[in-house]
Amino acid sequence: MQKSKSSFTSQLFWGLIPLVVFILAENFLETTLSVIISVSTGALIFAIQYIREKTVDKFLVLDIAVLTALGVSTIIFHSELFLKIKPGFTQLLFLIYLGYILFGNDALFSKFVARFSFGKINITPETLLLLKKNMKLMFYAFTVHTLLLFYAAFYLTMTQIVFISGIGMFIAVGGVILVMFIVKWIQIRFKEFVPIIDKNGNITGKASRDSVHNGSMALHPVVHVHILNESGQIFLQKRSLKAKIQPGKWDTSVGGHVKWNETIEKAVEREMLEETALKPENIQHFLNYQWDTDVESELVFSYVQITNKEPKINPKEAEQGRWWTFPQIETASPDEFTPNFIHEFKLLRDALKKE
Repeated sequence: MQKSKSSFTSQLFWGLIPLVVFILAENFLETTLSVIISVSTGALIFAIQYIREKTVDKFLVLDIAVLTALGVSTIIFHSELFLKIKPGFTQLLFLIYLGYILFGNDALFSKFVARFSFGKINITPETLLLLKKNMKLMFYAFTVHTLLLFYAAFYLTMTQIVFISGIGMFIAVGGVILVMFIVKWIQIRFKEFVPIIDKNGNITGKASRDSVHNGSMALHPVVHVHILNESGQIFLQKRSLKAKIQPGKWDTSVGGHVKWNETIEKAVEREMLEETALKPENIQHFLNYQWDTDVESELVFSYVQITNKEPKINPKEAEQGRWWTFPQIETASPDEFTPNFIHEFKLLRDALKKE
């Protein structure tokens, strides 16, 4: 079965070449000459494949037959309507092929890309996904262009059709490329970066926030602040249900990533204001430690602040917040809290008992 699919993908790939040659040639040459060139290209590919593999590429034969019929029809039928419809029909054939590849299963698309790159490029799953996404944008642009060609065949002049089928196609492709460039620029412009550090906290590079949460295990700094009141209660926030990591669980009073070009102190101040509307006052450093999960590796800089002020939860950051006594946390189910908090809470509890 695997061999059959691979053979079919190969036929699709090589069968497309004559059609592409025809589409490109017709933008610069007359139809008869374009057909001769494209059919000759197909015949040459057919001969080479037959000599090397002793097989008949049925898809290639079909493509050559369609192009030949198209050329003969153009020569025999000189009606203006036929000449107007022909560019749209030719591009529709290309769209059917491209749509089958793009909207079929992933294995078929992967084999198509491998065939197109002649197997010389190592393409990762992430690259394959991005390529498919961009090619779908191109497909939609060609679909609009094809519909415009059929509309032009019935309502516009031959001069306008020639412009749409020739320069118009390049405008459509250029428009898609421009949109992809703008989207990429916006993504880069507003992407949040974090520093990559060694175990001693020395900066060794930088990476996007998303990339340090995808299992890369790149060590990056985060800050935690435990807010206690004068009665000995500790304030916890309940993580958003939309959070990618530990949604809906009770967590440290304040927690967040250190941004690129940001000091630990500035990160503490920013995160406290964002999540509790409090400022660091008489804040004390508690400990540093490395925390590893299945998706990330953090170097945690943990602090403690005792205050008589009431934290104000930011609804964009957390579901809710409340004060807890230490016994309430100790008797509650550990599943209600993040593993990171449980680890830190035990250390904090032990440290406070020693004071």
